[in-house]
Amino acid sequence: MAIAQEVLETGRQVAAVSAGTLSAALRAGIERYVGWPYKVASARVVDADGEVSDTFVAVVFAAKEESLAAAPAQIPADSAAVVVDAADSLTIDNFRAAYARVARAKRLKKSPAPKLDTPTTTVTLGVIYAQRSDLPLEAFAEELERLNAATPSREWPDMIVVASMGAIQYAAQFPGESLSGDYLPPAEGALNNYIPAVYVVIVLRPTGTFTFNKMMSFVVAHLGIFSPGAKLSNFTDFLDGVPKTAVVMSGYQYDLKGNLNPVPSNQYQDRFVPAPPFQITDRRGQHLATIQLIPWQDGGTILLKGKLPLLGLLPFFGRQDILKAGVVYCGPRF
Repeated sequence: MAIAQEVLETGRQVAAVSAGTLSAALRAGIERYVGWPYKVASARVVDADGEVSDTFVAVVFAAKEESLAAAPAQIPADSAAVVVDAADSLTIDNFRAAYARVARAKRLKKSPAPKLDTPTTTVTLGVIYAQRSDLPLEAFAEELERLNAATPSREWPDMIVVASMGAIQYAAQFPGESLSGDYLPPAEGALNNYIPAVYVVIVLRPTGTFTFNKMMSFVVAHLGIFSPGAKLSNFTDFLDGVPKTAVVMSGYQYDLKGNLNPVPSNQYQDRFVPAPPFQITDRRGQHLATIQLIPWQDGGTILLKGKLPLLGLLPFFGRQDILKAGVVYCGPRF
């Protein structure tokens, strides 16, 4: 059986268990697809200062021993890769409570990331899972926006799953481009020197019975950079047959402090009138490129289309203006 079909069957089984057995079924379902060094336990997370999270239905953590005599009641924050909060049925009230529990876990202090030649992260991913809900996904996306407005972006949950409907998560979208892939939270310190010109948008994914596939693909992608070298399936293999439809709800931009802030309402596509681009030509009038300034948090983003390299233009800006500037290359996707 292909792994995507196997994950689909596991997701159906987890979504169908009776009240009171969800916790054990969800842990078993997740653990089936995470390999060494990862284990899954119902536990709290504790940091070096003694700050402790609430107890989660599932914590995916990097175990230091191959086999543990018993599931630990507390997981060191440095080892906690994913926390999963769960409910049989999701309501606005228990969604708010789950959001707060995830935020507290993501707030715990971690040791600095090791310096490796491969991309790595120490961030704890936060997932909220429910078997069902009487409310549409849109209701939780709107509540997510309200809660995000009062919470630092580093503490936001990364995915909200309603097994019978689909998932709410974040996706990346570059200026001038269509919606890109899922957006994993950046590693600690990744934004200290470079602020990416990317919209981080809340999207609804109506994945139906494939929702567990989408969730596990996202979790496994994160686990692969939390512990490089871990024994994991390729996360893209989980997505065979998963609907690709995504409904964009709202968007955010990074400011120069590395915080996500809402895109101003007057900058949305249906009401934004951008400044006309400048055309750059050579001495013979031959077109080389167009360049356009797009308003952004704490400044602007330069959108360049054409043959002319943007790096050749950056020295003409003041050094302070481009202190955290970087170049994102976008092009055809195959």
